[in-house]
Amino acid sequence: MNSISTRAACAWPDERCVILLAGALLSTTAWAGRPLATDDAAILEPNDCQVEAWHQHTGSVREWWAMPACRVGSWELAAGKGQARNAALQAKTVLRKLETDGWGLGLAFATQHGMLRQHTVNVPLTISLAGDALLLHLNAGWVHQHGMPGRVTWSTGGEYAFAPRWSASLESYGSHHLPPARQAGLRYALIEGRLDLDASVAKTSGAPQQLAIGLTWALPGLLY
Repeated sequence: MNSISTRAACAWPDERCVILLAGALLSTTAWAGRPLATDDAAILEPNDCQVEAWHQHTGSVREWWAMPACRVGSWELAAGKGQARNAALQAKTVLRKLETDGWGLGLAFATQHGMLRQHTVNVPLTISLAGDALLLHLNAGWVHQHGMPGRVTWSTGGEYAFAPRWSASLESYGSHHLPPARQAGLRYALIEGRLDLDASVAKTSGAPQQLAIGLTWALPGLLY
């Protein structure tokens, strides 16, 4: 997602270091359902797959990502590839299934390699309100970046289906000793149940604004 490792980058000018740290923070939760950075307590249905792809722009740093995922048994497994040598793997399961006007709990493990190397563990809690029209997400986790001590991460966000095919999201997330980021997103179902388009804008204090556009392509029953 960024340039070289955080430890080496912090030998650069302060502004570049801040950009890198902000990008590292954003990447700790980058593979939730788009455009959210905050994860939810849900996974794909059995044998279903999907592909998420997005372009993000932070200051002078631009990058494309693609991340296919499939449900295998009780786990959703995903593998992502960015530009250069950047790559990511994620495994996510549900500890308590989310029900309408109820709550759900999940568990996710992820690792990222390439210019940024890190490992994360995340526990997402989702609360459903108003017949699933409003979803609230709370995350608690841990991240370890190469050359740095591990630190606690947190995230809180919500998404609201305000019109047919449209939903909006607001969230804030951060980690110990780093400034929090805030993000707003918008999603539109171009083909309901099959293809969603999204856009988001995020800001961390002292760092450039991050803009992103993306899509989610659902592939139900692909593994049958």
